[in-house]
Amino acid sequence: MTMSKSEQIELLQHLLSVCEDGRIFYEQAARKTDESNLEKVFTDMARQRQTVSSKLVAKIREFGGKIDEETRTAKGKWNMLYGEILAALSPNSGKQFVNRLEESEDRVLEEFSNAVGQTIPADLKDFIYGLHRILQDSHDYMKSLKDHMEEKKAA
Repeated sequence: MTMSKSEQIELLQHLLSVCEDGRIFYEQAARKTDESNLEKVFTDMARQRQTVSSKLVAKIREFGGKIDEETRTAKGKWNMLYGEILAALSPNSGKQFVNRLEESEDRVLEEFSNAVGQTIPADLKDFIYGLHRILQDSHDYMKSLKDHMEEKKAA
């Protein structure tokens, strides 16, 4: 049975919360890193998340839903705090931020994949899948950056 309109709105609001967790984490990492190349990467990723969030907000409003200003999840807040603590204690804070952000990317992809797997109208599934593809690209970039940093450290 297909989800009701209110269940679809709740799903989109959840995806927005997960996406906003990442955007805020990227913005904070950009402000806290002392590596200019990572600051640019984190700022660009935050902008990409803002674009995805804006599309989710527009879809929620199209469906007649409201936007909660406190759109972050408890897991996202914990992940960000943990990443900040690791970065503060580590001599290589950029690497710690990259590691935590890549894990955050994994979580986002999992949430969007779960959403696509639910019984929802085809047009909503296509919409979410389109956002998933965008987020997959950012995940792949962060994964390659993480791998590159690990290879550089091993060399």
